[in-house]
Amino acid sequence: MADGSRPKVLSLDAARAERLYVTHMELLEAYCMVETDSPERERAIERFFGGECDLANLPDSGQDEFLDWFAFSYRTEETGETMLERFDEEHQRLTGQGALPGLYQSRFSFYRVDEQKGYRHTLSDCLTGEQFLLSLESEIPAPKGSLFCGRIIPVGAVWRPGFTLDTIPPDFFAEFQPLLASELERMRLAFPEAGWSELLRERWPLIRDLMLMRTEHEPLRLSVPELPPAPSPSGESVPGSLEVAFALQGCAERMGLAKEDTQRLIRLWYDAAALLQPAIRKPETWAAGVVWAYQNWVEAMPLPHAAIAELCEVSVASVGPKGRQIGAALGLVQEDDRYTDPLTSTERMKRLVQLFGMDAINTLYE
Repeated sequence: MADGSRPKVLSLDAARAERLYVTHMELLEAYCMVETDSPERERAIERFFGGECDLANLPDSGQDEFLDWFAFSYRTEETGETMLERFDEEHQRLTGQGALPGLYQSRFSFYRVDEQKGYRHTLSDCLTGEQFLLSLESEIPAPKGSLFCGRIIPVGAVWRPGFTLDTIPPDFFAEFQPLLASELERMRLAFPEAGWSELLRERWPLIRDLMLMRTEHEPLRLSVPELPPAPSPSGESVPGSLEVAFALQGCAERMGLAKEDTQRLIRLWYDAAALLQPAIRKPETWAAGVVWAYQNWVEAMPLPHAAIAELCEVSVASVGPKGRQIGAALGLVQEDDRYTDPLTSTERMKRLVQLFGMDAINTLYE
């Protein structure tokens, strides 16, 4: 998390540090390329681009951008590991040595060039104000006032580029920052301790979508709702709440929900129970209210009361009151980040439409 403290750099001889950096970046890239036809890589491509994409048809910059996210940020479905962590384990097994520690200290952000002398650049992180000494070595130097977006890695006493570190228009960040800040606030609703680094690590594909929209359409037309405080996660201790969770699991199965959606549905219930502390007499009634609230706000695809009543095996009259009670307690908003996965293609499209309107989206994807 970006907490105002500057990450430590490696105390290695400069030449040796540079050799290790080059070698480990090449090995990490090769390790990620081994995953070319794996289900994990296909899943990563879908989450990064919001759908299927043939990397071979992308320019080198687009491929590098995906490679950087795949290596450092993407987490595997089964274990939650990053590709860097997997590479580290494999490298340790084969050579007895782990990955270059600086790879774990890397930072992805927006950077402004404060000073430039040859290939050495003094950068300021646009989000935190921290300063870094970047060496571009053989790359073309960037003049003072230039703006970078991408990853930097500590290598000895300097920082070096990750797989992607691209220049963007100098005035871009000032215009884009309000939108970025609103996304951070949405993420903090789900993860109260989240900072800029978490946003850029976990949500970069979504931020990339928004940047593309910002490039294509001016001025931005935003509609960002006010966000309520996050609830205290103690609803499991409420008497009867476990029975409601079991009832919800049955409803989710009858609705054909995926495992991840079922887990979010149950988490919504526990959050609501923590705030409401309800006296639970009939678990199915509260389960119906949760389904109604989830469909009405989180999914923004309301189901008829009669359909929910049939799913949960309760009376039609009991659905709406419990659902509205839950929605009010949690302060639910449309496509609420606490209970959605914003990197799925469906949720990303909803977010883009919410922020920019359908006409702008149609133009982008023509």
